[in-house]
Amino acid sequence: MSSNIIIPVDFTKAAEKAAEFAIQLNAKFQAKLTFLHVIESEDSRVSATASLSAFVNKLQLDSYESDQLIVKGKFLEDIGKIADASNADLVVMGTHGERG
Repeated sequence: MSSNIIIPVDFTKAAEKAAEFAIQLNAKFQAKLTFLHVIESEDSRVSATASLSAFVNKLQLDSYESDQLIVKGKFLEDIGKIADASNADLVVMGTHGERG
């Protein structure tokens, strides 16, 4: 059974750094990289799909198995369910740091 790493993407610098870290991890584990973006409204699906494709294309993942997933929901409430449904072995996500 192959491994699956989910990388949530909100198109921030933190998400980009998390993606870069996941790629470094993947050099060792050879997992499938699943790039995830959660939308709250179906109205944003088309633009979210285009943005996620552009984000992933910048990473130049030609030698890695990857997938893109757009899911309607609430990120904080649904990330665990999405990870379970995707058979994720690991979720690699960025942080914006501590806020006051």
